[in-house]
Amino acid sequence: MKKKYSDNDFGKLGDRIEQSRRNANLTQYQLAKKLGISQKNISKYENNESVPNALIIRDLAKVLEVTADYLLFGPEAVTKDGAIHISDRQLAQWVQEVDHMDDEIKQSVISVLKLAVRCNKAKQVLVNSEF
Repeated sequence: MKKKYSDNDFGKLGDRIEQSRRNANLTQYQLAKKLGISQKNISKYENNESVPNALIIRDLAKVLEVTADYLLFGPEAVTKDGAIHISDRQLAQWVQEVDHMDDEIKQSVISVLKLAVRCNKAKQVLVNSEF
């Protein structure tokens, strides 16, 4: 049996590949075909039995419409200059649009985002609480 990678190395990579594939509404077979590799390789990546090489990671990111940083490091990936990684490309594009707006509009957008996050947190508390 091949080595399963732990969380300390690439253990979550397989989870992110699988989740991204599911988000893209692709089967392992469909993804493999788009990448020109076997479905068995996709299965090994998702089950953390094998780590894809750099070229496959690049191609996975392109096909799955995420970044290679997201696949490798997860949503909490932060660059050396302090920039955060946004795995959802559409959200990232909207954030870039907002970044070019004047400060007053930016503050309005930030207020709306804070409200959305607070509502989501409150919803999670209610769902997880026992009545």
